[in-house]
Amino acid sequence: DYVNKLYNMVMRNTSFDINFYCMTENSTGLNPKVNIIDLPQGLNGWWYKPWMFSSDTQLKGTTLYIDLDVVIAGNIDKLFTYKPDSWCTIRDFTRSMRPDWKKYNSSVVRFNENQLDWLWKEFRRDSRNIIKKFFGDQDFLYAYTHQKEPAELYPDEWIQSWKWEIRSSRELSSGAKGIRTLTR
Repeated sequence: DYVNKLYNMVMRNTSFDINFYCMTENSTGLNPKVNIIDLPQGLNGWWYKPWMFSSDTQLKGTTLYIDLDVVIAGNIDKLFTYKPDSWCTIRDFTRSMRPDWKKYNSSVVRFNENQLDWLWKEFRRDSRNIIKKFFGDQDFLYAYTHQKEPAELYPDEWIQSWKWEIRSSRELSSGAKGIRTLTR
């Protein structure tokens, strides 16, 4: 259900002719227009994400990765065109509490074909220790790239967290403002 919803949101919000892929172990019920890439064996949860950088996937050209729980509320073309020779991601949402926060959030990542294959090779070479050392894929992503090949960060206002930024913002939240009361 989440894959189909994301597919529909993406298609409604881009003017580009794109190929939509889902990396999964279970393609049951997916829209037939969604291209399937079978996940490799031996990984779990977010530790599948480094594999998307592998040159062994079917991904060609520019890839824009989006987590399944992302809600798209407007045109996403600029996510494809922003600093096209660089790989891009967003700052982790800890930024809402610590404005100088530099670490990455891996819910939206854009990269070019083979650009980060080296990162997959590093992960595969030492995955057991990497999984023990880092809380998740985005901590690994930051630690291994921020000095060697740092990401260009999308502007914070382009991609925001409902939980940490939008929900508490009077400017961005939807619906009526003020106090609501109930009477009998």
